[in-house]
Amino acid sequence: MGSDALLADMLEHAADAVVMIDKENRVAFFNAAAERMWGWRRDEVLKRDIAMLIPRAPHGEIDFTAGRSGEFLISRKDGTTALGILFLARIGSTSRTTGPARADNTPSAQPNLDIPRLHALGLDHLPQAVFIADADGHIVYANASFTHLFGYSADEIHGHSPGDLLAGPHTDTQALEIIRAGLSTPWGLHADVLLYDKHGESHWMDIVVSPLVDHAGQREYVVSTLIDVTLNRMPKALQRLTFEALAHDTPLAGVMDVLCRQTERIAPDLAVAIFAATDDSRDLRCLAAPSLAGLSLPTIALPTEETDSLDFTHAPLRRATPHSAALRPSDGWAPYMQALSHAGYSACWTASIRGNDHRPLGLLAFHCHNDQQPTPLHRQLAETCLSLCATAFERENAKAHIHRLAFYDPLTGLPNRRLFAIQVERALAHAARNATALSMLFIDLDRFKQVNDTFGHPAGDALLREIARRLSVEARAEDISGRLSGDEFALLLPQANAQQAETAAERLLHALCRPFVFEGATLAPSASIGISLFPDDGHDLDTLLHCADLAMYRAKRNGRQRVFRFQADMTHATRHDD
Repeated sequence: MGSDALLADMLEHAADAVVMIDKENRVAFFNAAAERMWGWRRDEVLKRDIAMLIPRAPHGEIDFTAGRSGEFLISRKDGTTALGILFLARIGSTSRTTGPARADNTPSAQPNLDIPRLHALGLDHLPQAVFIADADGHIVYANASFTHLFGYSADEIHGHSPGDLLAGPHTDTQALEIIRAGLSTPWGLHADVLLYDKHGESHWMDIVVSPLVDHAGQREYVVSTLIDVTLNRMPKALQRLTFEALAHDTPLAGVMDVLCRQTERIAPDLAVAIFAATDDSRDLRCLAAPSLAGLSLPTIALPTEETDSLDFTHAPLRRATPHSAALRPSDGWAPYMQALSHAGYSACWTASIRGNDHRPLGLLAFHCHNDQQPTPLHRQLAETCLSLCATAFERENAKAHIHRLAFYDPLTGLPNRRLFAIQVERALAHAARNATALSMLFIDLDRFKQVNDTFGHPAGDALLREIARRLSVEARAEDISGRLSGDEFALLLPQANAQQAETAAERLLHALCRPFVFEGATLAPSASIGISLFPDDGHDLDTLLHCADLAMYRAKRNGRQRVFRFQADMTHATRHDD
């Protein structure tokens, strides 16, 4: 079959309805799928105005502008109407309209078909890349869009198999096998596959493979349509998968792992790492780097003198090497870059992750084995990753803020009564299982009201923050502290008997009563501390707090700034506010 006859046969048997109109908008070509779509025979349509098929658009008159696509109202022979999705392209003095109808393989004659003109105005002017392979899988035709996209001439393409011509170092061999299988099936296939052009640049292609059969139903040719979705669909797919992880409340490190892996799937020449900045933006801690997991990446310590070390201006990617002017071998980047160099990575491109307030949140890093500049795909992925990382970091910060509001005292930063109770109940359960002692310290400041009345509430708040700081400094790592209310604090001492508790309380009392300077005024804080013991004085939080509170009250009655253990005769004592 010659190329002209082949193209004519392909358009005639295309799955989509194909209509060609002349410069007066009269129908010049009407294939079998179009007959089924509209219900008109072609001899009833040819040379008639296109308005009989598409009377108007849903929101106005039809505009046959080149390259337009959208929904149009279709008027069928039986009087019914339907919306169809159509593509319009004006080629010279002729326009072509394609609609979404599936064609069968019923042969139909095309009267007075101008084959050479069909060749000139048909496939070669489609915006999609198209190639036709014979029954053996060898390319016999490729349109102009195909040769332009992949950089091959018609002579270089002819006779080659698509896989041999377009496969590259990161093309999925399984996807190629699926496509080869699709070339031999009667129903074809639809898939996304990474292909390479003549110059080695990668392209993610949406490929549709459709077989053409002869009148006997035997597969004769296969038509493949390819659309480059590298810069459009791939970043959107990355965005969708990351949002799915966020919607499932995946932990931050898990979200970043998904983001890294999906970015590397789209751009297999990259190894992606995401770092989180510490609160002071001086250190970068690796959150996810799936392809670099075996390198034991060190924490990056940013130089102290670089007050805005993560400020990479508006560039989506910036080169980072041990020899860069901004990165001296003596700074914290050196161990990281050395680890990458030993692993064979010669290029590292980084970008700052920033929140809505432009505060640096972390760092995105792309690593390459080749000393190459970022491709347009790399830059597009970087922009997408930066936005998604910022969203994930902001969500994590919001969750942490909500957690702090729910469980921490906003003034002192200590656990509030709710969190203190949760932590103490766990410690009590552990002590009960292991038959170990616990001690509860109840701390109340002496004459705190006088501080507020004399120096004002800002001084009182400052004193409470200082008392909380001193309490945290004196507490052991296993101790549990909390602010109960006002000027009342509590400290639980795991595995502490009566003598150990008294010693710890005396030391704490000494620390709390040191002078405190606020805005030039010297305050002399004082506190009273009561002690209760588990299991002697109680088995639950409320009982232990009550007994320690009564012991603290006895300390106040005996001159304040003292430590008292709970005794049985304190049970009926009356508590008065100090």
